[in-house]
Amino acid sequence: MELTFDPATSLLGLYPKNPETPIPKNLCNSMFTAMLFTIAKSWKQPKCPSVNEWIKKLWYIYTMEHYAAEIKKELLPFVTAWMELESQVVKDKYHMILPISGTLSTKQTSKQNRTRDMEKRTN
Repeated sequence: MELTFDPATSLLGLYPKNPETPIPKNLCNSMFTAMLFTIAKSWKQPKCPSVNEWIKKLWYIYTMEHYAAEIKKELLPFVTAWMELESQVVKDKYHMILPISGTLSTKQTSKQNRTRDMEKRTN
């Protein structure tokens, strides 16, 4: 059975056997669950959810997944997925790459480029 990549398939836990591109399974599930939780709740309410509501729901999902990972004794995939999610949020918010990944932020690289240019001008 061939499945296309659709958020609903990952929520059901169905993944293609031979995907053309690797799909980070753990990373997407948390965000889809948070979106579904918020959408279902917003259907009952006339207003859009606030940032605090999003944070509360994500925190709830995080704690439930943490307890489930502890019970299954599979903490490494859980931690990896949430670290990837956090690094994506930081990258989108500040337009930078975390130093953990081995690269420098845009501010540091631009400063290094300016320093290198000044050294070239003096030589």
